[in-house]
Amino acid sequence: MTHEDDEKIELTVLKIKDTHPSKEACLLVLKEKDGDRGLLVWIGTHEAMSICMALAGEKASRPSPYDIFKYLADRCGCLFSHVNIYSFSDGIYYTRISINKIDASSFEIETRLSDAIILALLYQAPVYMPKVLFDHLGISLPKETYDIDAELSVTPSLEKPNTLGDVYIEQQLSEMGIFELEEFLSHAIESENFELADIIQNELNRRK
Repeated sequence: MTHEDDEKIELTVLKIKDTHPSKEACLLVLKEKDGDRGLLVWIGTHEAMSICMALAGEKASRPSPYDIFKYLADRCGCLFSHVNIYSFSDGIYYTRISINKIDASSFEIETRLSDAIILALLYQAPVYMPKVLFDHLGISLPKETYDIDAELSVTPSLEKPNTLGDVYIEQQLSEMGIFELEEFLSHAIESENFELADIIQNELNRRK
């Protein structure tokens, strides 16, 4: 699903939540700048920590790869322009960063979404996504999500079938490939999250 030339909306980083059953990933919550919808993305814990530090304006005791990238780009006369989340397929958000050169030319670099977000925060640069793509993938965020300390659950509740977690899981599972679903199922079973494992297994059975 690619919509590179369509009208775009700007996204902001709302928060990071440590909610993955495997404890090896965190949930990045992106929010449309002029609205109440959001995008939920699983990212690695190291990247999540870098995002948290960037949001807090903190610096690591030693330079990170992102700091080195920024230093080299600045020394070469390159200016980080913006992030473009241009496509989504098989559970992956395809992302490019746009760089402006000192001679007024520009170029793009394909990158992971999490890395692009970290660099956007370091440069205080905007993050864009085609409106038609966000309309398809974005979900309504409950008011409590805006509380940076509020818990954001992505574990389905059988008593509350329309929670943010349910909407996210139903949406994401339908977009995942078989291999990703099987890996996610293993994480759910290992962490004894059997409600989630049952939902994933149902999605696998549906595709047989």
